[in-house]
Amino acid sequence: MNQEIIFIPDCYLSQSANNHFEWTFKNSQTSITAERTIFGHRTQTNTWIFSGAIGDKPEKNFSSYYFHIPYLGEAPIDNTYILDGILHYALYISGPGDMPGTTAIPAKHATLTIKLNPVEGTANGNFEASFDSEYAQYDATGHFTLIRDR
Repeated sequence: MNQEIIFIPDCYLSQSANNHFEWTFKNSQTSITAERTIFGHRTQTNTWIFSGAIGDKPEKNFSSYYFHIPYLGEAPIDNTYILDGILHYALYISGPGDMPGTTAIPAKHATLTIKLNPVEGTANGNFEASFDSEYAQYDATGHFTLIRDR
């Protein structure tokens, strides 16, 4: 799969004290806990969006997992989704004139098991992602407990 390269101005994701988003790379025993998260309804694409990120662009060490599922109204969801090509690992790159950006690498295979309650504004889930061989270092499993922020 091809990577997408996006140059964007600096922005900061929120972090609710009750949010937790964690992943472990396939070849590591150490889990990584997100410093910032996103969980909300993205009206432009009519999807639920989820993300966990570490680092930041000014320090040139930003990275995150992000993915989305269809928004089907405010009814609770308890489902497993196949997110091949929809789940992404994103990391910092420098662009022309040292403009900060990210490259987004789509997972070759990905699954998400999620319980989402829009009325309560909560989401709990587990994900697995594997990438093409050139990006296999980003293969991971993860889990999250999030409170809606958008």
